[in-house]
Amino acid sequence: MNKNETDHDCKADCALNARVISFAYGRHPIFDKINVSFPRGKFNAILGPNGCGKTTLLSILSGFFAPSNGEVIIDGSSLGRLDAKARARLIAYVPQTPVMAFPFTVREIVSMGRHPYLARFAGLSPQDWQAVDEALDILDLNELSGSLVTELSGGERQRVVLARALAQESEILLLDEPTSNLDIRHALDILSRVRKRISERGITVVAVMHDLNLAAMFADHCLFLNKGKAVCSGEMDKVFNRENIAQVYDINCEVEKDQESGRPVIKIKERVG
Repeated sequence: MNKNETDHDCKADCALNARVISFAYGRHPIFDKINVSFPRGKFNAILGPNGCGKTTLLSILSGFFAPSNGEVIIDGSSLGRLDAKARARLIAYVPQTPVMAFPFTVREIVSMGRHPYLARFAGLSPQDWQAVDEALDILDLNELSGSLVTELSGGERQRVVLARALAQESEILLLDEPTSNLDIRHALDILSRVRKRISERGITVVAVMHDLNLAAMFADHCLFLNKGKAVCSGEMDKVFNRENIAQVYDINCEVEKDQESGRPVIKIKERVG
């Protein structure tokens, strides 16, 4: 690894840190003592080829999977020592393929994001409903608020699940392929709204992404994974370059700077081999 290698220290400016994480599916190891950190108040992208462990890492960061070794640290606290409600107040998780088997309305699904704040058997307060309505508005779901989620398209369901996560008002938002079911217009719209949330609320976003140009357009910081290893991480202008992309994806490309935004733009040429 080079000077851009993932920082192994738990820094004060990092909201989320995974220390010495190991994990395996049965006898198949995924991670072996990796260390990764995600800066506070930033859009962090996790990038890498299929099967490299991106979704598994996100599941560990969310607490859905427990590592066989190591721990996840959130603002100085061990994730494994928090109960479910305390964890949900800190972390909102949006899976890649949301399962919605029951005919709840869109507003009912989004209101479930407020459950971490409710006492047992308590109903939602006016403040809770305000958070719900704000999330519906942010994701442009007002016209669908009374519709059954079982009757929605995949892209609409994706927006509903994201709205539920925003209504949760957690400090950290974990997104697994948030634009996988969206066309390019809606993908740009969703990611723009997520960036706006970062600006307005100072939340920390960690998103698994496949589209390198979308990541370059919206992310502040990225982590490259390959074969269960953290290849490098850092600010986009430091690590999002042709050398690292070639090492991780086995492709030739050019990385240029967009004249308007100043952000990197990748132009794919061919496979290295």
